[in-house]
Amino acid sequence: MSQGEKDCEECLTSTISAKLHEGAQKAESLFSSACIYRVPEELRKLNASAYTPRLIAIGPLHRNDNHLQTPMQQVKMSYANHLLCRLTEGLEGLEDREQKRLSLLQECVAEMKLSIDDAKKCYAEEVTLDVEMMLVDGCFILELLYRNRLILESNSSIGNIDSSHPIVGSDNGDPKETMTASTEPQLQTMAASTSTEPQLQTITASTEGILVR
Repeated sequence: MSQGEKDCEECLTSTISAKLHEGAQKAESLFSSACIYRVPEELRKLNASAYTPRLIAIGPLHRNDNHLQTPMQQVKMSYANHLLCRLTEGLEGLEDREQKRLSLLQECVAEMKLSIDDAKKCYAEEVTLDVEMMLVDGCFILELLYRNRLILESNSSIGNIDSSHPIVGSDNGDPKETMTASTEPQLQTMAASTSTEPQLQTITASTEGILVR
């Protein structure tokens, strides 16, 4: 091997080594924080319905799917509003309750603004998150869990949605199998802390589960 060929080989080796190192660093950086990944298309084809929300999307990945642009989106708003209203129970007067609700909502908005950057890091791809989506989806999930607990305790329907509904129960109607509202459990972080309302402490909702602490 001539000196020129040897130099060329060393240069190629150095280039490949640098690319491997750079790729490894990027991968480690990505996967160290990401915990939400889009299902690979080939895997999705095996059972598309298992990976696609049927009624309500939680988070950004399926947010704009045409089949989810239904009145059910208003159900999320209603559930979120009910959660905030319930936290004002016990106060006298509609004006006091409304002021308290707005105060709680304002604190939640402030916390969402602080959490949004960390929430984006949980996704393996670049996504668009906004405060309203995080807040509404997070409150919806918490209210859903609360109502499902009532169903379990009373073994009866809540409103027009019973334990056999896909939002509340599983396909076999077992209310213990909760949270099939979306197979993309996509709300990353829902953190709402308040010093004036002990019932609404730090709320964290991730795609791998809901943690209320």
